Amino acid sequence: MQNLKPTLLLTVLLLFLSLVEGIADSGRGLYYVTGTEVNIRSGPGPGYSIIDKRQKGDIVMVYSFYDSQWAKVRHGTSFAYISRSYISYKGPIPDDDNVTPSAPGVSLKKSGKKASSGGGGFWGTMWEITKALLWLSAILLIFGSSLSSEWVSAVGLFQLSCGVGAIVGWILFHNGHAGASVGALVYLLLIVWFVLNLLDWDLITINGAGNFFWRVVAAPFFILNYIQFFLSKPWRPMLKEVRLPDSDKQWLRPVLSILKIPFYIALTPLRCLNAIYYNMVIHLLYELSNYLLEVIVPSDPREGRGDVGKWFIWLPVRIIKYPVWHFGITVIESVIWTVVDTFIPALTLFHGTDKKAVDSMLCEPKRNRYRQGASGWRSGTWTVGAGNYAGDGIYFGISRKTLSNYQSGAAIAARVSMGRTINVPLMPAAVYETAGKANAHAVSKWGLQNGYTSGEWWRDGCDWWEICLYDAKNRYNYSWRIRPIYAVNYNSGIMQRIPGGTSHWLFRKVVLQDIGESIRNLF
Repeated sequence: MQNLKPTLLLTVLLLFLSLVEGIADSGRGLYYVTGTEVNIRSGPGPGYSIIDKRQKGDIVMVYSFYDSQWAKVRHGTSFAYISRSYISYKGPIPDDDNVTPSAPGVSLKKSGKKASSGGGGFWGTMWEITKALLWLSAILLIFGSSLSSEWVSAVGLFQLSCGVGAIVGWILFHNGHAGASVGALVYLLLIVWFVLNLLDWDLITINGAGNFFWRVVAAPFFILNYIQFFLSKPWRPMLKEVRLPDSDKQWLRPVLSILKIPFYIALTPLRCLNAIYYNMVIHLLYELSNYLLEVIVPSDPREGRGDVGKWFIWLPVRIIKYPVWHFGITVIESVIWTVVDTFIPALTLFHGTDKKAVDSMLCEPKRNRYRQGASGWRSGTWTVGAGNYAGDGIYFGISRKTLSNYQSGAAIAARVSMGRTINVPLMPAAVYETAGKANAHAVSKWGLQNGYTSGEWWRDGCDWWEICLYDAKNRYNYSWRIRPIYAVNYNSGIMQRIPGGTSHWLFRKVVLQDIGESIRNLF
């Protein structure tokens, strides 16, 4: 591989440098004038003086495009500008020196010196900068054998980004220079973003800005999620600490279940809105970022991590595997869950944990098999911590402040279908008295025996609502009732990357079994 690397890199270099130069310059050519009495101006804008006119059918030679509105043409011994709205591409500039245009004042004679292909103005300047960066990357690639494979991959990908940008710019706007420049800018922004993520956004100013931005964007839907939680059972505040005889609780539980029905009907539009936002916007953007990172910076050594040769060879495979295949499945899942959440009430709840646990619980091991042998690998198990003050199970909070008690640097936001839920104070007094003490097994045991899938209680002293999904099998991370939508660094508010993307929760045998079991329990 080391012997082939210089040849491979030089081939890639020549391919993309010629591609960018060729496509970027392809705006030059002969153009028909499509308007009547079209003005030729001294500069690129309607404020410049009119120095000539062209008639419909005349031919002008365009040297470059100034921007999306003006084309630079030869006018006598100097240059002038014509609106791009009134010209149409005819063909390339012929090599025959004796060819003359149909309109006077425009010469096709070769000047012996190539006109500046960059044009003037902003995009001309950007193209000159981009071209300098391209040649710098060329030097890095030629001497790439002395660099790490990650650096070689990075500069090769920069040339690819410029080449693709040049093609897109020419196809859409007949301006390959601008396209290549935009491609370079997008790539550089991605590099900045990726480096900041590697640093975990620990810089104070960025940390604060990231947290602020995330909270501002999420605030409206966070409030709507909160409203859905409280309006589903408006009497919830009265159930923080209920001291009633067990006989009263016995008839109160079914009455409150019936009273929920009109609120369920009235909240249907709100449930649909929240489901669309969290499933179709937040989750899809989160997963797309994970999949794109797998294309650019693969996590699996077998797919190109740490090896420039494998990086290029596996690039088409990674594109098809992650942004196409797995993201396509994620879209299907998100659509299904959106429909389900509209009719089966679900809330966005938060679970505090640490970064390693987030990775272990959410990552799909089949997409990163090399990690299965790693120490502490626990994929497939949503680890239940110590305490269990409201029964055995997985704990969530509706408020972010709940995370301050449970998080160890990371948090998971999940769409949770709580199912048949019991307010712990409505349990028999003997059971309720065990809540608030460590290992309150009686709470979850009574709940499961009486057909409840979850319980909620007001944690006095902390002033927040906690929801516990009773878990008799310790695998609720595979259950259809909990669908993680993103993981986040709790300190910075920046989403945590899951190598290979999160597991497809819907298309699992154990999830389908749980769905079937839930349906059977209804009858």
